[in-house]
Amino acid sequence: MHWVLEYGHSTDLNADLSNGYLADGSGRGFVLVYDQVDQPGASLTISMSTSGGGISTMTRALTQTSPGLSLYEFYDFDTDFTAGADLTNIDRITFAFNTTVSGTDISLKLLQVGSIPEPQTAGLL
Repeated sequence: MHWVLEYGHSTDLNADLSNGYLADGSGRGFVLVYDQVDQPGASLTISMSTSGGGISTMTRALTQTSPGLSLYEFYDFDTDFTAGADLTNIDRITFAFNTTVSGTDISLKLLQVGSIPEPQTAGLL
């Protein structure tokens, strides 16, 4: 099974994701909060594309959670994604969820671009 969330089209999003959110410029990325992930073997692939053909991607297995227990996942632009897209002008962002069984027991509650504020970073480690 495969389902996709997509923001923008080939030439209209024009998002600048290059600015750092922490004092040292690190920690730029997507924060996703899941209400539930009940799909063994599920994964997420995020792709960021530019109109000039540049693309940066990352794929990560999703941690299983129980209903009512939120899961916070941080996807860092500098360490989790492949090089390729100029982050100063992202035109399309695609979130592709892949599962090995039918049904969709993945509940995404929040998506934001930013960083994980302290002390949550230490808690994730």
